[in-house]
Amino acid sequence: MRNNRMGFVIAMALLVSGFGGSPLKASNLGGNCCRDLDERINELEAVTLRKGTRQTSVTIYGRVNTALLYWNDGLGDDVYVVDNSQGESRFGIKGSVKTAGYRFGYELRVRVNGAANNDISQLDDDAGEGVALKVAKVYLQGAFGKITLGRSSSPNSGITEIDLSGTKVVATARAGRWNESFFLVQENGVLSASTWGDRYVNRAGHMGHTYRDQLRYDTPKLMGFAASVTWGEDDFWGLALRYAQSFGIFKLAAGIGYREHHLSANGGDPEDCSAVGYTCRYLAGSAALLHTPTGVNVHFATGVQDISNDPNANDGRFWYLKGGVKQNVFGPGATAVYAEYYDSSKEAGAAGALDDINVNYWGFGAVQHFDAAATELYLGYRLYSTDTEGAVGPANSFKDLAMVMGGMRIKF
Repeated sequence: MRNNRMGFVIAMALLVSGFGGSPLKASNLGGNCCRDLDERINELEAVTLRKGTRQTSVTIYGRVNTALLYWNDGLGDDVYVVDNSQGESRFGIKGSVKTAGYRFGYELRVRVNGAANNDISQLDDDAGEGVALKVAKVYLQGAFGKITLGRSSSPNSGITEIDLSGTKVVATARAGRWNESFFLVQENGVLSASTWGDRYVNRAGHMGHTYRDQLRYDTPKLMGFAASVTWGEDDFWGLALRYAQSFGIFKLAAGIGYREHHLSANGGDPEDCSAVGYTCRYLAGSAALLHTPTGVNVHFATGVQDISNDPNANDGRFWYLKGGVKQNVFGPGATAVYAEYYDSSKEAGAAGALDDINVNYWGFGAVQHFDAAATELYLGYRLYSTDTEGAVGPANSFKDLAMVMGGMRIKF
């Protein structure tokens, strides 16, 4: 070990003398040079990531996504610094090893949030701060496909976000990611006790985003198709089918998924399945088409939810359309511009009919990619509106909500 360290010292000395423009002299090092360097090497060794086994790879990865969010609810306005939950900040470790024709792997991931824009409101600009476990899984992969065990994403994860536009960091069908916890403002200027999230279908994207403790199987890809199926705790199961293929100057991607959850114990579902005895069914999908020479693209997503045994009904549907252009105009990466529209309808109560509660928003924006830095700069605008069919009076009419969000996501 001593010889190795002395070799390191000599190499560093040569490096410094080579780049410093003048020879390195022993008199410049001082009498305690070697002891000081030994201490520094010990410090570096103490903070170096070490693997438990040399055969298994270790990869640290993550992203930081921070933005400024301006809002105007017709009663007041403000600007917040937020963690953009459209692509939340995260940190993880993953790795794998291949032996005997099989790949064994693992992944651990946590969400690391500042104030999350789906948790903040007019009354709280710091909500959502904290750390939460998202993924803790192991997997076995071979010619048969892939088997995953542990806390991980369901087959439906991202099923409403199959998108070739390069703008997912700011614009998707996950309607509530900008404003889920903001309170509605009545037309008479009173702040309601209800939130925008109470009125959405697919409010946080849970038709296509679920992290649970589960056993999941993914098939190998065949002619562009891949299927997944899962079973999880508390009578949760789901399946999905995806397709991706290029046809000359066009790229096509699509998927459809089904998820069912019967809540037999306390715990609750992040969407509307929140009481013991409920059975929640979600069917959703999306598709995207890209014309590669021009960068013109279109994305469509839709879904329906059925909440059985819910005295407040909450059955509903949504659809979402986005179109844009993605081209490398400035050199460092693609510039993507888009326009979007979302519409949902949801039963207001057990005796209500479909379309009792309506929510829609429209918006536009742009994302600039910097490929070498794995970074995106983005800016988006949205205007949200809602109404309740058949309801009259100022307490049942609500002001529009305007929002502008601009920020940066960097991956590592």
